[in-house]
Amino acid sequence: MLHQDLTSNLHYVLEHYLGHQQNARAGQNAEWYSLVNYLAFGINPRWNAELCVEWLRDNDGTRFAVEPGSYYEISAAANWKPSAWLAVRPELRYDWTEGPKPFDDGTRNNQLLLAIDAVLRF
Repeated sequence: MLHQDLTSNLHYVLEHYLGHQQNARAGQNAEWYSLVNYLAFGINPRWNAELCVEWLRDNDGTRFAVEPGSYYEISAAANWKPSAWLAVRPELRYDWTEGPKPFDDGTRNNQLLLAIDAVLRF
């Protein structure tokens, strides 16, 4: 992971993931890797805005579909921290791939999602 403070309110993070699983499907091994970029802007102590861009390569077609492919996502999120133990994160996300059709029961190669989650710290 690489973290760089661009200004006192603007932060960049680059993450790389590499995964390997033996006997992932019918005795077949699986390997995948990704690069994830985050750009976060601190609005105030309770709010920040975040942009994320990710590329994931599924070499063996075991993560999302039945054939190898590259998967991409871009998302915009707001992070609200009303207290030290709670964070609420709404997100708008677009996923796509140029190859297989893993979305909507195998009929589409893209999807748009609106999501929200909460993180409780204890």
